[in-house]
Amino acid sequence: MASLVEGTWKNFQFKMIHPEDYPLVLEHLHANFYFSTPLTAGLTELEYPERYLDEFDQVYLKVLPQNLSFCAVDMNTNQVTLSYIITLCVT
Repeated sequence: MASLVEGTWKNFQFKMIHPEDYPLVLEHLHANFYFSTPLTAGLTELEYPERYLDEFDQVYLKVLPQNLSFCAVDMNTNQVTLSYIITLCVT
């Protein structure tokens, strides 16, 4: 599957998310996702405790090792600019 999503376009590198990428991906999620969903958008007004970030992180750290997710990294800044997190839900 990696060959289908990995590669470069302009100044972006598209790649599967590997353990060494987890800190950058979590940083991206903190800045661009955790507080912008309909369920969490109002929480920033309530001084959302940092401990909830840790709880969200734990959820993603259980999902990412499934090796189904990928991200785009800006090659000029080495920052994750897009993450596509996929999980298999088995009940």
